[in-house]
Amino acid sequence: MANSFFNLSDLDGSNGFALNGINEGDLSGVSVSSAGDINGDGIDDLIIGAHLADPNGKTKAGQSYVVFGQSNGFSASLELSSLDGSNGFAINGINADDHSNFSVSRAGDVNNDGIDDLIVGGYNADPNGKVNAGQSYVIFGHSNGFDANFELSSLNGSNGFTLNGINAHDWSGWSVSSAGDIDNDGLDDLIIGAYRADPNRNFGAGQSYVVFGSSNGFSANFELSSLNGSNGFVLNGIAASDGSGMSVSNAGDINGDGIDDLIIGAWRYYGNGRPGQSYVVFGSSNGFNASFELSSLDGSNGFVINGIEAHDVSGRSVSSAGDINGDGIDDLVIGASGAGQSYVVFGRSNGFSASLELSSLNGSNGFAINSIAKSDRLGLSVSSAGDINGDGIDDLVIGASAGAGKSYVVFGSTDGFNASLELSNLDGSNGFILNGIGAGDNSGRSVSSAGDINGDGIDDLIIGAWTADPNDNNSGQSYVVFGNGTPQLDLNGGDGGTDFNTTFLDTPVSITDSDLTLSDNSNHFVGATVSITNLQDGAAESLTANTAGTNISATYNSATAVLTLSGTDTAAHYQQVLQSITYNNTAATPDTTDRIIEFIVDDGAVHSNTSRIATTNIAFSVEDAYEDNDTFTTAYDLINQEQTWLSNIAGLGIQEDQDWYRIDVTPGYERLVVDLQFSDALGDLDLFVHDASGYLVVASISVTDNELIDKILPGSGTYYLKVNGFSGDTSNTYDLRWDQLLMDDTIAIEPGGVELKETHPTNEKINVMTGSFGADVFALGNENQAYYDELGVGDYALISDFDFTQDLIQLQGSSSNYRLGSVSSNLPTGIGIFRQTSGIDELIAIVQGVGSLNLSADYFSYVS
Repeated sequence: MANSFFNLSDLDGSNGFALNGINEGDLSGVSVSSAGDINGDGIDDLIIGAHLADPNGKTKAGQSYVVFGQSNGFSASLELSSLDGSNGFAINGINADDHSNFSVSRAGDVNNDGIDDLIVGGYNADPNGKVNAGQSYVIFGHSNGFDANFELSSLNGSNGFTLNGINAHDWSGWSVSSAGDIDNDGLDDLIIGAYRADPNRNFGAGQSYVVFGSSNGFSANFELSSLNGSNGFVLNGIAASDGSGMSVSNAGDINGDGIDDLIIGAWRYYGNGRPGQSYVVFGSSNGFNASFELSSLDGSNGFVINGIEAHDVSGRSVSSAGDINGDGIDDLVIGASGAGQSYVVFGRSNGFSASLELSSLNGSNGFAINSIAKSDRLGLSVSSAGDINGDGIDDLVIGASAGAGKSYVVFGSTDGFNASLELSNLDGSNGFILNGIGAGDNSGRSVSSAGDINGDGIDDLIIGAWTADPNDNNSGQSYVVFGNGTPQLDLNGGDGGTDFNTTFLDTPVSITDSDLTLSDNSNHFVGATVSITNLQDGAAESLTANTAGTNISATYNSATAVLTLSGTDTAAHYQQVLQSITYNNTAATPDTTDRIIEFIVDDGAVHSNTSRIATTNIAFSVEDAYEDNDTFTTAYDLINQEQTWLSNIAGLGIQEDQDWYRIDVTPGYERLVVDLQFSDALGDLDLFVHDASGYLVVASISVTDNELIDKILPGSGTYYLKVNGFSGDTSNTYDLRWDQLLMDDTIAIEPGGVELKETHPTNEKINVMTGSFGADVFALGNENQAYYDELGVGDYALISDFDFTQDLIQLQGSSSNYRLGSVSSNLPTGIGIFRQTSGIDELIAIVQGVGSLNLSADYFSYVS
């Protein structure tokens, strides 16, 4: 069963790890983000903010921590105090009370050197003597290594640069993010929020600032007041106290024009009592003016997204959602922690109106995500999760930080969404819950994709719990949860979908294709279930598996109709066992309703651990009940008795016509000869032989002419012979005669061979010669005579377990008296040995289980 929740306390290094803050009151985890690949080693890195840390003894200067990704594994926990330059590094704020690193983010590659950069915000800094104007800092990535500590005071243009806020108390840097490439020049851009700025003399309307990337370098300091349209532009909030810029993010390409877009949240928008508002600004290759009024959004340049109810604070957090519905266009996610809701808005290429009401989301244009309890503060943080379950569709992560805190992963899907999704309905197949650890930890205060930090090819998550206490009160903790690919089970071997179809006749039938495939990012599995979903014949139905040579055990419960495979073993062994599973039904008259068999495999991971259901459909083609007409209780010996005729039995002309004959076979008379002759025009019949349990022992033999059929039955007992009409004139009849020929007892060959002393002891008999251990001699003649030389196929030796390396086949005469060749299709399979004398070509033996023979080889011996 898919796991619907995971406790962050269970992180053990294999499924993720905890990152422990350093000192009391640091609030590590107030912000978390992927750092991209800042050290250029090909593996994604992380960044964690702790805005109240005291680096270099400077109270609340703030600190952040970059943790390098690696493919050789992590321990269950990592002390951020242990970062030494080889595994990551600390970024130290400049002045006391700067609160730097309150916001942290990947910046993309803003200097176009091919390596990702970082941006961190310090909203309380005082650039140019302007109290709390705020600062942001870009740190360039490079492949030359980092020291254990990076001082933001050392930024000089070559290693990064500082972005200075404009006016006192603007709190520039409250939010920071990559802006993607909004001007379509091929370089990544930045966006910085200052939600307390006063554009156009609107107190607290808020501002945001886009800074264009450049390959021409940057000075050590960049004044946001210098934005002029060529180097970036300002986005002005609309009304006083809106708080535009509270949250900012790249929006991906939501309108499908090939250029990245932006989203900005204004949580305190007062229309209808502070429902909140968000703004999407479309990217453009036509350039931007020095300032952009968010009030000018008209559908062509972007659009407004309106919150629903008073005090919802929609826009408290905003983010790209990736492409959660798999339509090829990026989507958005907006948090409204006051409402306990988040909202996904689908991107589209056919345009947007000037405004979108979140109350209008109906499943076709997006959907609402409802918290379990409104007081959970769901939506305080929202983010794309990347593709955490490896299905090729982007997923979401949403934080609800109240109490211990929870985070919710919602899987993307191409199957569509309803107008609303209840997080209480997450069941492991559509997403899962991540439970915080300690009361008051506020896990989920910040959430983000972590990129692929462990290098396994699947995206990971990071979650911040800023008031957790790993190293004293409120030191803060963050958690990385590794992504896990959903196992992929293809019952049909990639041919025509993942499901399989087969037909049950009368004997156990394989219910997967021999080319069945099982794949996963994990190298092992822990279990599987195979279920008959519509059992009809109770305990008569069964599923079996061959687990030989594996660590897997198989148990079938006839009451629940479930075959359970359990035990940790390799994917190859699980694939082998799944390929071996068969279905059987021993009911005398099975119900012929198609059976639906469902398969699920489990890789034991903390999420996305079970495959999607794969299905086998079993149709039934079971013969009707036997008719005890034409009962024979005597075994007939061709040598001593005449053949028996049954003349003009039932006219046949359509497939539904059939006749049954019961034959009681006594030991020694297991050779059945059936002669079918049409009394009128030729027709088309099928012949079947079943044993007393109903198993088919001789498959369909097509008879289109007067024909003799010769088969060896597997043993004595009761058999049922069925003649089935297939086509022909309905007035036509057939005559049937049947005989049983004597078979000698099976001759077990002993080392040294067997010598038959009596004269022609084997005429009109078939001897089954079975090899034993050691060197065996299969005697088909002696110095005086050749055995099995009666004309016709009434006598021959059936040789099995022949060993080329030590056994002999003894023949009378010389090799020129014999030839090797194929035998008639109505005889057992094998290579025939034919004696050629006086122009007669006579079968004397069939050797089974060999690919070829050579009469001149050492394993043939000739006596005369």
